[in-house]
Amino acid sequence: MPRVPEKDSELITWASERITAWAGQGSPPDIGVDAAQVAEAAGKLASLEAAMDEVVNIRALSTAATSTKDNAAADLRTNLGGLIGIIEGYAKSTGDPDVYNRALIPAPKPASPRSEAATPTEALADGLPDGSVEFSFKVAAGSGASFEVQRRITPLDGIDGGWQPLTTTGEKKYLDLAVPIGQRRVEYRARVVLSNNVKGDWSTPAPFDFGSAGSQGGPVSVAA
Repeated sequence: MPRVPEKDSELITWASERITAWAGQGSPPDIGVDAAQVAEAAGKLASLEAAMDEVVNIRALSTAATSTKDNAAADLRTNLGGLIGIIEGYAKSTGDPDVYNRALIPAPKPASPRSEAATPTEALADGLPDGSVEFSFKVAAGSGASFEVQRRITPLDGIDGGWQPLTTTGEKKYLDLAVPIGQRRVEYRARVVLSNNVKGDWSTPAPFDFGSAGSQGGPVSVAA
């Protein structure tokens, strides 16, 4: 461990305490150094304190100058952004594509239609006490997308009837109130349809098994 602190702020406190104590022991103090040596140390302490004060002031001025610079840059960016908006508006209203060349700014790129749709995941089918089945899934599809839902039924004889469309919805779930009576299993799947009619892949089927007794039917089927 160093006998004299290495950190400047700690050094000032440490030195001030000792120089004050040494000077208070008389002239010369009875510690083996004379008054001139103590005074010299006190002068060097004063020089360090003055230099530290100057550093603090310079840092404060630097911080203020940096803040002023940042504010000026933000002000310029806002102003230029407004001017570019005016230029773009003028180019659109006049139909003159050379406006961008004369203004030395790039023309905006035309919006391209989305070419891929996400695939739903975590598809799940839950049977409800009234005999209906709730199908749900997760997907990040963006605004304007819809979801096609299909159902496949497996009767007690084990021969399924293939996938049949149920609905197109904007919700990431579907409540099947028309589950037929006496079926062994129902399965559901969904796919994303974008606003430009691009269609994604079907989700992994979500099954719900009724067992050997077969389904009791949803409310609509029972009523029918």
